[in-house]
Amino acid sequence: MNRIISCNGFFATINYEAGSEINFEQSDLFLSHDVGRFIKSGDVFQKVADCVSSFLKGDWGCIHGDDIPLNTTALKTGDRILGAYMIDKTKIWIIADANDEPQRRIITVLFPSEY
Repeated sequence: MNRIISCNGFFATINYEAGSEINFEQSDLFLSHDVGRFIKSGDVFQKVADCVSSFLKGDWGCIHGDDIPLNTTALKTGDRILGAYMIDKTKIWIIADANDEPQRRIITVLFPSEY
């Protein structure tokens, strides 16, 4: 499945598989103000979208190994899920918070310094 997103006049595609082992769906996607300012080209925006795609497939990026079991548990309980990714030399975090329904998650892309 594909979803087109836009920011600062740029468009990118998020790709995710409906049959993935991830048991939640993205309800909304938000970029922090600083991440929005970081996106100065379509290429950078597509890299952000690729990180979101990986996250939605259960690839948590470069998080600490101790956080992986926490994410596995959070998939079942509806708790917060964290992913960390590098775009060039810049680290971004992707966080999934449960909405009113634990199976629907609000996805936020931010810098670690914004948490």
